[in-house]
Order: sequence, then structure tokens, then C-alpha cells
Amino acid sequence: MVVTSPNQDWIPTHPVERKVVRTYQDGLWGEHEYSRWPQPIIRGMWHVACIPSLRHPHPLMPPILWSLLMPSRDWVEDGTVGVPGLGFLKADVRNDLTNGARYATDAFQQVSGLTPERRAYGDQLCLVVSQCLDRMNRLPSYAPVAVAVGAHLQRVGLELLGLRTYLTVLLPRLDSAEDYSEDLLPVLGVFARDAATAQLATRVGLPVWFLQPLSPQVKVWNVVDRTFPYFLSGKETDPPMRHHPDELGAIANLTSSWVSNLVFAVTGQLCTSRLPRFDITAADTHTREDDGPMKTRRLELPATEMQAPPTRPGDGPKKKTRRGGKKSKSVVTSAASSSAVTLDHSPEARHPARSFTPSSFVLIPEPWEAALRSVSPLGQPRHSVHYFYPPPFLLDTVSDMTPSLIPPAGADQLRRDTKVHQYLHNAVRIREFCRLRLLDPLVSGEPLTIAEWRAALWGDYEVKHAPPESTDRRLKRKIENKNGVARLFGNGAALDSYNSSAVEHLNGIAVTAEVAATDPRVRALLLWESHEVNFRCELSALDASLVPRAAMSVMERWGREAYVSGVWGPEASLASVPFMWPRSHDGEWENSVLHLRRFISVMSQWPDSPGVLRQMRTAASWTSEDYDHLQREAALFYVTKFTSCYGRLPIPPIPCQTD
Repeated sequence: MVVTSPNQDWIPTHPVERKVVRTYQDGLWGEHEYSRWPQPIIRGMWHVACIPSLRHPHPLMPPILWSLLMPSRDWVEDGTVGVPGLGFLKADVRNDLTNGARYATDAFQQVSGLTPERRAYGDQLCLVVSQCLDRMNRLPSYAPVAVAVGAHLQRVGLELLGLRTYLTVLLPRLDSAEDYSEDLLPVLGVFARDAATAQLATRVGLPVWFLQPLSPQVKVWNVVDRTFPYFLSGKETDPPMRHHPDELGAIANLTSSWVSNLVFAVTGQLCTSRLPRFDITAADTHTREDDGPMKTRRLELPATEMQAPPTRPGDGPKKKTRRGGKKSKSVVTSAASSSAVTLDHSPEARHPARSFTPSSFVLIPEPWEAALRSVSPLGQPRHSVHYFYPPPFLLDTVSDMTPSLIPPAGADQLRRDTKVHQYLHNAVRIREFCRLRLLDPLVSGEPLTIAEWRAALWGDYEVKHAPPESTDRRLKRKIENKNGVARLFGNGAALDSYNSSAVEHLNGIAVTAEVAATDPRVRALLLWESHEVNFRCELSALDASLVPRAAMSVMERWGREAYVSGVWGPEASLASVPFMWPRSHDGEWENSVLHLRRFISVMSQWPDSPGVLRQMRTAASWTSEDYDHLQREAALFYVTKFTSCYGRLPIPPIPCQTD
């Protein structure tokens, strides 16, 4: 066999067909790297041959798309994430890759006149780019993984540029009978194994190499050695990227594309972020009969506080919403509030997990407060309740140690906890790890019980042992639960136990133990983060329960997760759940319409979604009265669905109040 070419003066190595595509230190696939190296023609994927070539780079194309990434040069460990050995690609590399990826996606999306069928694959690649960007910029990883993610971002970006060239230049040439052999495209080109493919590629102006048997009929004008115009790493990494055994790489007559299959498989391996399951029966199976009711001794509830009845029309003056400042004309109704419920005013019933408890430190938006009151109090849960992130009611209590922070009016109504200041100080230290563990598969991200979050915030990460002579099973279980937290934070995050003399940093604030106890900005930021991260995780988990993912393809699941994430911003994805900081808003309700529309659209696919939400989801415009009414209906429906699924109150979103 010989390789000949009618329009090239160099010969690349022919990719050898194989069932395992090897990955190398630079994150690429060696001679099977279709974004850098010519490949045999792939049925239905001529755009791979149209990927721009480094031999003829376009001056406007970002050079970072071809740059080789190496762990020793382009990655740096991040000591703030909590887990040794995790880090990011260097900031300038990530910035260049982000700009290069956006250049590629914009170039494809600006192609006009495409049918949905022709646009579908490119839209999928744009979603892959979004997944990779979030993974690269938000989730720390070991050096080989970070480089592989960056290389995959380059690969898919170049494929998008090749798809654009195919749709705008090559496809019209293929449909034409004209000869474009003299107008050679500056692209990778293709290996051909039959004369018809070689002739067609030559006519439309693609670089082509024809693999054929050597015979007297083959005309040879010049003999050249195999050349390597592009350096590729020769050192393999483990594990290799595998695809289906029936789909061999670099075979001309494939019935399905190994390239697209491998692209999505690699994306799934490198870039998929998935919240842990939020199942109340999965993490803790101790029933009330085993352990008794939920413990509340460490959090003192005021004896005079009585649970307010459900909000009804005309009960007292109406508050303004936090967005629009308009008075709502909606009627709050709920099956939970209309049913005959005997209110239980015991400390157990008034626990913040079961009954709405106003906070003296944050403002709960009125629609959410009304919805939470309407279902309170909930019945005693059979299992311990769980939270993805430290629940805010552990951080908004007061201590007699700082009487200046206790509001003089209604001081007897405040919940008290003598440990809250240590909780606040230690929360600043462990918050990075608490966010990382939600989406990083290397760290256990299972939701924790209230008791486990208390242990995590208290910060004693030394493993203890029960007295050998003890026969108290409850004591042993309690110690073992604390040891589980100690192992998670002490071993998983390599964190030392709490040190009151430590100085931590939060949004530019140097936080000492005294600052944590006295500076209201620290508590405000921590409470906003607690509300926001819990809300985002809980919304994602509830949607996964009500819109099952089992029947979805990987792309459909990514699309649904991105759609749900749009509730908190147009640039959001599942990976952005714990990694966003509050932005300033001017308070006008119009600025929140897009967020509320997406929230309503997400819930419209849930069972028993109210008709008003379905109808108004697509309304061309809303008035301020519509906005107020829909806020209440959406909050009420969400709270009702959440409590019925998980047996506790959800954590509502709040505005950030740092002033």
C-alpha cells in the first residue's frame, strides 16, 4: 500500500484502526486526534475534513485553539480548595481558552439559513463547549484531568469551526458540478480509501491522501518522507479513552461515527457535573422509633414564640415584594393550609426545618414567607432531614456573648445558640470545600443531616472512640456519625481542627474570631450563600425527581440541567450551582422577569403544575400585578411540591444584604 496525493507535497502518518483510542500527556489522541491530524473519511461527517489547519492558520482565529497544553507548564495547584493536589489551568490559559471557545461558538451560531436538522449537531457541540468551560473554570482537578478538559475544549472548538466551513463553503461545492481543485481550502483534509472519494475530495478543493495498492498504473511524480508538521506528545496517560468495541477508529466504512461517539463519551467522563442524590431514605434509615424525635436542645427556641397561622387575604397590611415594590393582589391558597391541621406549638414543631421561623438577620421575600407559612408546621419526619450546604438556621442565631448584636425589640423572640460565633468563623474556612464536594466526584458530596452540619461547623475533626465498656448504642452511633464528619473534613479535605486564632478571608474581609462575631457583613454573606446554594441544589434535585432523567440521553440530560440552571442566570449551568457570588440589582421588578419566567417554565413540566403558570409562561408581557401574582403562585407551588417530596421546608432564595 502507498499513500499518494494529487494536491499535497507532504504525507501525514495514516491513523491505524483500533478499538482503543489512546490519550497522551497533552490531552490529545495522538494520530487519531481528528482536530489536528487528517483522518479517513467518516460517513456523514465531511466537516471533520474542514477543520482549519495549523499549516495555514487564519489570522483571526485564536492561536490558543492549537496550543499544546502540558501539566508541568500550564497547571497550578490551588491551596484554597481544601483537597491537596487539586488545582486549575493557569488563569491566562483559562482566559485564552474561554475566549477561543466563544469565538468558535459565535462563528457557528452566526451561520444563517440552516434547517434545524443541519443546525442540530452544532448546537450539541455548543452545549459540550459550555460543559467544558464550566468544568475548566469552576471545578478544580488533578493536572492530567485539567489538561484533558482544556484539550477537549480546543478539540470541540476546532470542530465547530470545521462545521462552519463545511456548511458555508464545502456543502455548496459538493452540491455543485463545478471544479474547485485549483481553489484549495486551508483545512486538514482527508484520507481516502477509494478512487471515488479521492476524486470528489480533489474536485471540491480538499487536501486529500489516497491510500491504494502499489501497482504499475500508479503514477509517482515525487517521493517524500512522512512528516510531522504538528508536534504531538508521545507519552501516554491512563486510562485510555475507550469507545464501543464495534466502532473502530479510522475505518472508512463505519455505519456510525466513532468521532461523535467519542466526543460525547469523553465529555461525559471529563465534564459531567452531577449533584448527589437527594433521597431522604438513602442517607439515614434510623426511624423515629429508633432515635426518638429530632433533637433541638442546642438551638434554643423562644418559649413565647407561637407559630403564625397561614396567610389569608385581608390579614393585616401587605408587604412589598423585594423586586418590584408593588402590592400583590393575589390570593394565597394551599391544600396544606385549607386542611384541618391542629397546630403544634412544641419546640419540636417550631424547629426551622418544620415550621417557618423569621430571621432577624435576613429578609425573606414576602411570596416565599407566605408560602412557607402556609404549609407550617409540618409533621414529624420519619427520617433525619438532610441539607446540601450548611442550613441557614444554624448561622442566624444569637449569643449572649455579643449583646450589642441582639436587637432590643423582640429580643426574647430570637433563637439562641452559644456556639454560633465559632460556627460563623469556621464556616468561612470550610466553605470552599463545602462547595467543591457538591459536584466533584472525588469527594463524597452526599447531603448531611443537621447534626452532621453542626459537627462540621464546630470544627473538631479528630476521630474519637467510644469507651470500650460502653453498651449505649445511641452513644456509639452518635460518635460514629461525628467521626464520619471528621473523616470527610479532616481526611477528605485535609483540614485541621478549628483554631480560634486563625485568620480567614471572605470577599476581601480578614475574618478573625472577633470579626466573625461582630461584623454583620460576615454573617450576611454567609447567610446569602447558605440560602442561595441550598436553593439551587434543592431546585435541581426536585426537578430531577419530578422530571426523571433515566429515559434521557446524555445530551438531553445536559440540556435539561442547563435549562433548570437558567433560573439563576443566562450563563449558568449545573456546575455553576455553588460557584457564583451575589450581583447588585437595582430592585426594579422588570430586571427579574427573565428569572421568574424560567422558574415558571421549569415547574410547568412538573406534575399538577397550576394552570396559571402554564398560561402565563408564554405571555408576551407582564404587568407588575402579573409579576406579583406569579411570584406567589410559583413560590407556593414550589414549596408544596418540595415539602411533599422531602418532608421538610425548602430553603428560599434571598437578596444579598451586606450594607
